[in-house]
Amino acid sequence: MLGSIMIMGVGILASMKETDCGRRQLYRPADGPVTDLDPYFDLGGVRSQRNISAVEGKTAKLSCTVRNLGDRMVSWIRRATHPIVLSSGAVTFTSDSRVSVSNLPGTEDWVLNIDMARTSDRGHYECQVNTDPKINLGFRLNVLPAAAVIHGKSAVFVKPGSTISLTCSIRLFSSPPTSIQWFRDTRALNLDSARGGVSLENEKTPQGTRSTLIVTKATGDDTGNYTCSPSSGHAASVMVHVVDGENPRASQRGLSTSGCDKKPTFAPIISLLWIFSLFHELLSRCPTLN
Repeated sequence: MLGSIMIMGVGILASMKETDCGRRQLYRPADGPVTDLDPYFDLGGVRSQRNISAVEGKTAKLSCTVRNLGDRMVSWIRRATHPIVLSSGAVTFTSDSRVSVSNLPGTEDWVLNIDMARTSDRGHYECQVNTDPKINLGFRLNVLPAAAVIHGKSAVFVKPGSTISLTCSIRLFSSPPTSIQWFRDTRALNLDSARGGVSLENEKTPQGTRSTLIVTKATGDDTGNYTCSPSSGHAASVMVHVVDGENPRASQRGLSTSGCDKKPTFAPIISLLWIFSLFHELLSRCPTLN
């Protein structure tokens, strides 16, 4: 079995060298006559995307749809100075345990899965069918170090009875998060809870996905660590303090009542020292004043 796999891998690499021809066939089937019975790549539908953006730490998926496959084999290769054969059929060649190939029964989709995607996984990949001549379809994978961002400062101070408003955004284009969940400490916020006054506004724009959490009539029980957790991408958190007082920040050590740090002033002390020095000099020049 191992010997057969090694021979298969060598054959795939050899075929890549035969059909490379200046790499002009990297993104299209090889030249030559095609019949209705020959395998071909289906470039229609959502799954045909070939410029893929994935999120660091999540699973990257590259989907290759092959019609009329018959007894042919689909292989995945990573293009590089030295090409790497990742799989042939459902068998993976790489020692990287994050890589797998799935082909659900009854489908013609061959999906390359890269779990816990890293920025180092960025690059060009190729789906290949061992026809004669070979046909190849190229993909480009970009891994985004995406993370949610909560706008504003890392700590929010509000008065009891006021409104807490937190806005979170995440910039993902080809794979925007399907949902964004908010947590206070470790508990998911329930919009239908008996407390009431909690609402969520989600918006998808060309720049990404934005979610705004609104909590009205804040009380001390609303104090806590608020986390915005998108279904794809890394979460972000902010600490919210509900405190009483004319200026809530004034009660926090190291924060000024005017909104900026107070700096110690030495002007009065310097003035007194200057006056004392001048008076001492006058005494030394006029002994009769003693």
